[in-house]
Amino acid sequence: AAQLSADAPPFYSASESQVQDSAGTVFELLSDSLPAGPRLYRFQVLNDALLTIHQIDIVEHTNVFTDVDSIVRGGGETWVYVLVDAFKIDTPDSIYNAWIDPDFTVVYDYSYSPLGSASQMTLDAMLGYALLENSKQSAGDAILATGIGWGTALFGGTGYEFGEGMGYDAAEEINFVGASCTAAQLAFADEAFMIAWEIVKQAGYGLELNPNRPEFVYLLMLAIEEMQQ
Repeated sequence: AAQLSADAPPFYSASESQVQDSAGTVFELLSDSLPAGPRLYRFQVLNDALLTIHQIDIVEHTNVFTDVDSIVRGGGETWVYVLVDAFKIDTPDSIYNAWIDPDFTVVYDYSYSPLGSASQMTLDAMLGYALLENSKQSAGDAILATGIGWGTALFGGTGYEFGEGMGYDAAEEINFVGASCTAAQLAFADEAFMIAWEIVKQAGYGLELNPNRPEFVYLLMLAIEEMQQ
């Protein structure tokens, strides 16, 4: 919704390539315990956005098999995992198995979804949905509404005010803390206490809570109630 509101495409597609360096740092070997068979490697992609890998080709050694089913996280920690079968290398003395060497080149196609920004109307619609599901109590979709309510707070930031500058400006008085509170209430009602705590902390509440203490859930509930004030 935020992407479409900003007139931005939901996904971008791109292609990148990398070559293993002589220090072996582009591809990192994770499993090396078996005498034969594929080894599990990973490489860090160049784009640090949240993305999905669609196709990987290792072009230097054509008999290499890769098993990739999308990966993962962004923010500088985007790793792609591949299973690489052994290939034969001829030497003057013998033939031996190898896995990845400095000549490996990997080419990958991927798509990613930029966060972008959201209009006031989009944020209000997102929060309105979260409020609607929260009002349904057990009949509502707590998981989806938690994400949407939290997303409103994340996109809107600490300066968010429901209806600001719109024709329905005075309909509800809900700010960033109120949006976070709605999301935390939904997560708490679904007994997703750690998610609720993350939302509460993002809004600056419950920072001193300890999830290992027996009174954690009770104190978390009090923190959420404090957000309603």
